[in-house]
Amino acid sequence: MNRPAIPDKSISRQRLMQMLNRRRSEPQASLSEGADAPLFDWTCPHHFGPQEWLLMKNLGKKIAAYMEKAMGLVCLEEPKVILKKVVQEFASVMAEQALRQENTQYFLPLQAQSRGPDGFVNVQTETATVLVGQLLRDNEAVIGQSGELSVLEETILQDGVLIIADAIVQAIQEYGEITIKRSDRLVRSDWPLDARQLQDLVGFSFDLVFPKKTVELSIQLQAEVLDPAVGIKPRVHKTINTAELSKLIVRQLSDVPVEVTAQLCTSSIRMEDLMHLEAGDVMVLGKKTEEPADVLLNNRLCFQAWPAACEGKLALVIAQIKK
Repeated sequence: MNRPAIPDKSISRQRLMQMLNRRRSEPQASLSEGADAPLFDWTCPHHFGPQEWLLMKNLGKKIAAYMEKAMGLVCLEEPKVILKKVVQEFASVMAEQALRQENTQYFLPLQAQSRGPDGFVNVQTETATVLVGQLLRDNEAVIGQSGELSVLEETILQDGVLIIADAIVQAIQEYGEITIKRSDRLVRSDWPLDARQLQDLVGFSFDLVFPKKTVELSIQLQAEVLDPAVGIKPRVHKTINTAELSKLIVRQLSDVPVEVTAQLCTSSIRMEDLMHLEAGDVMVLGKKTEEPADVLLNNRLCFQAWPAACEGKLALVIAQIKK
């Protein structure tokens, strides 16, 4: 019987180049549709979305109003407090930047409920000198003559920052169901070590505009603390003891699939003998007939069993458990 010849389907190099050039000239619909899609930057925190971020800026404006009212009662000149910017940042990035500048500043730790510090009020050195002069009601006073504040000047600064912090806490608590406490003592360092472990921080920067001087004051708070201010319900972390945790782990492990392998026996054979094997040949193994087969779980020997049959299928009768 003569079979029809198989047509030659090979493609010449010239034909292949023509096909590639035609493909390149065709519009790529799928690529053009996704070209305008925004890229997600994993190097930046995204704790709050765009809508929540608008509410966060409104919170910053409210804090500014409360600070302005409180400072107007204790300062020589009533300042204008203006929200400069609100940013989201990783605490590790902020700490690295602060330590790189090697600029000693003043921090007043803030904490939510009974946890450790969740943020702080940040007062730079220039801001500190202006505030002390305003609190002394003498903006012509020379503050920090030795290059840093004296003990008395730091005490005056601390009293003023505590008043500002109380106004900040009041503004945040009235904006949402948030409980924040302030520390009673300023910390002077490059970066507050207790706040180094925080993850995502929200930073509020304010301009304190006095008639002759404008200085900056900022607040950093853990983003999770401010969730109620934008309508995000706080996550409740249930604490469990060691016994409950062990039971939970065992319960989860009970659903893990395990590969079962029944291994009759292992033996070795010469390559020459292997190449001469044919159907019907008998290969003698090293295990005796009265010995059970090995059973492996995930390739690990766990017990031995006897080969059996059940409802037309191969089965195993457990003989010995390997401990």
